[in-house]
Amino acid sequence: MTLVSPENPLPISPAEYQSQLHDFIEYEANVERKNNWETLTSNSPQTLQRMDVGFLPYAQPLGGIRRIQMRVQPAVENPDDVDIRDVYGLFEDYEVLVQCCQYEEGEHNDEYEVIETITGTIGRIDNGYITVGFPELAVSQDRIDEANQTVSECDFVHIGELLNPTVFDREENAVRGLNEEVLAYFSGTRDMEFAENSRALRESERKDDELYENRNQAEAISRALTAEGLACIQGPPGTGKTRVIVELVRRCVEADLTVLVTAESHQAVGNILVGDSSDEDIDEHSLHYHKRINGFPLVRVNPKHDKMSPFERKHYGSEQPSVSSPQSKGGIVYVSTNNSAARLGSADSNPFDVAIVDEATQSRQSSTCIPISRAEKTVLVGDHKQLGPERPFTPEDADEPPELDFDAEESLFTHLYGEEDGVYGNEIGVMFDQQYRMHPNIAGFPSEEFYNGDLDTAVDRTRLNNLQPILAQHVENRDSRDTERNQAEAEAISNYLSRLVSVSGVSTDNIGVATAYRDQVPVLQTAMEQRDFNHKPILVQTFDAFQGSERGVMVLSFVRSNRHGNIGFLGGETGERRLNVAMTRAKHHCAMFGDWDTLAQGSGLYARLRDYIQQTGVLIE
Repeated sequence: MTLVSPENPLPISPAEYQSQLHDFIEYEANVERKNNWETLTSNSPQTLQRMDVGFLPYAQPLGGIRRIQMRVQPAVENPDDVDIRDVYGLFEDYEVLVQCCQYEEGEHNDEYEVIETITGTIGRIDNGYITVGFPELAVSQDRIDEANQTVSECDFVHIGELLNPTVFDREENAVRGLNEEVLAYFSGTRDMEFAENSRALRESERKDDELYENRNQAEAISRALTAEGLACIQGPPGTGKTRVIVELVRRCVEADLTVLVTAESHQAVGNILVGDSSDEDIDEHSLHYHKRINGFPLVRVNPKHDKMSPFERKHYGSEQPSVSSPQSKGGIVYVSTNNSAARLGSADSNPFDVAIVDEATQSRQSSTCIPISRAEKTVLVGDHKQLGPERPFTPEDADEPPELDFDAEESLFTHLYGEEDGVYGNEIGVMFDQQYRMHPNIAGFPSEEFYNGDLDTAVDRTRLNNLQPILAQHVENRDSRDTERNQAEAEAISNYLSRLVSVSGVSTDNIGVATAYRDQVPVLQTAMEQRDFNHKPILVQTFDAFQGSERGVMVLSFVRSNRHGNIGFLGGETGERRLNVAMTRAKHHCAMFGDWDTLAQGSGLYARLRDYIQQTGVLIE
């Protein structure tokens, strides 16, 4: 038995950690409510329908007391033809804001006013009918009568999502169900244990022999298989962490263990489940491939069609059996988002022998607690040098956050493993130090800046069609007052891509365009629509959305251009991680467009990047 003692234990007991994390979940739920209230009351219905928030723009009240039934409007001949859940993103138990609206001068036109807002809870949805309860009306009969009259006299209502309580309820239940041993790990009041004679190691054999030729990968596999409670694997970009996860799953299945594989997002779940598979070419580093070869049962929990690739939707698009009560016999693999893992048994039942959490640095501690609460032991796989959990905007009128003895906004991976402040330091995990994705000229800068020069290139990545591996173009647009859109940069990128595709012959499906700002995405798409890319669109996403994927060619848009060196969230620690993610998506060629004077003035990191590009690539002034 090998023991790893905590290096930075928390000054609180396991029970206090549990209580503080519970308080933080409640705080986050309140922040979510206030964020959505602000969104619903400050945007037009047309804008809200394009946003990631549940919203029913027009509903006709049909009557009721304290629980009012409404029907989608304009009325359809058969409301059964409309499913409010699918079309408008509203579901039972959602907390909602109901805005009672009245047309001006009684005429049905585009002009109306909101005469009252009431908070409620969705009780029932029957296709095109929705019933909303209003607990706040229970304060007095006068309030009930007044609200009923207002609702009955209004012409229509907006119904918008304030809170999906299921997300937070599942996290609270998971935290409440954690056993004392796991909580002791989180607070650093006990040693981590690794048993050299573990069942997973003893009753399984090597599958992917190449992995064991890499010393750190072999050590990480051994550490994960022998962990009694928790282990961490740090996988920098392109270092083969997905391949290692598949190896761990295969060995656990051979040892007759039940396995739960999770990730924070549906996209990350799809990456590990099917990878880049198509009907013509199955990704041999995906779980789907090995399900076909080895025949082990593979269950996809709570699939979401709109967040799945066509291939994943075809093979795993329907809910599969044995989800609510996972089978206890070994050799079965369940794949789920962290939150949907709450559907698998109860928080204190531990139906799984092993949980493997991919992209663990992208999920909050409370979210990761859900798969942990379902398993005897957990392997966290991630990279705290890339993007962490998404931190919601905090409104000015939000309550003060609870006083905590730890940073509940950081991931559990970083909380336990981070080399400076992690509870156990680096001893409970292994960092992969050889990357197989990028040309060395692309990988060189991230290696030096983010991994202390320890990330070596283990692949002979040649130039693609004689393209310079790393290139930058200086684009100024300092007269624009829009800090999150840059038309000049979008046009420069469109021109560059047109030449790239026509001259070098690079396929459009091997190109990705990433931008720092969400608002720049449609600007880029519009500029590129003016070009003929052989009638094949090029994927445009934010830096954040590209995490976990790769392309032969990546083109980056930094957007910011001003005389003051103001680079917004491109600066600071999160900005550094964002740059790491953006650059390391590229295999052969990375082209970066921005105002390099602004970037270099705003951060020493970008000044060093400009110097690096001038030394190893091309900077077009």
